[in-house]
Amino acid sequence: VILIAERNPHIRNLVQRELMAEDYHVFTVDNVFQLKNWIYLRRAPDILVLDPELPGSEEHNIWGLLASYPELPVIIHCLCADQWKDLNGLKLSALVEKNGNSINFLKHQIMRIDSEYCRGN
Repeated sequence: VILIAERNPHIRNLVQRELMAEDYHVFTVDNVFQLKNWIYLRRAPDILVLDPELPGSEEHNIWGLLASYPELPVIIHCLCADQWKDLNGLKLSALVEKNGNSINFLKHQIMRIDSEYCRGN
């Protein structure tokens, strides 16, 4: 199960469509409140693709939420990768900068994580 937490509906839908074509079970949220509800009321996803500028992060501590799930593979999918390299010790599985080719790199990182973390356990 891959959860895409993305503020931009065009990117969110593109990533979901591309990953579903690869036979992944993909779900989306568009704000931190929905992300928290997804994780608390359902279960943590196998992989989280996270836009760190998700709406609602001003009111909710998204990094505290992620710290509660230290084994959750997180791919930060952002506009400026340099500012997200150090996240106070949170484990990151990948950092993908949004650009014209990022969907291919994102899919590659998901396949790598899927084989290392999810299917390897």
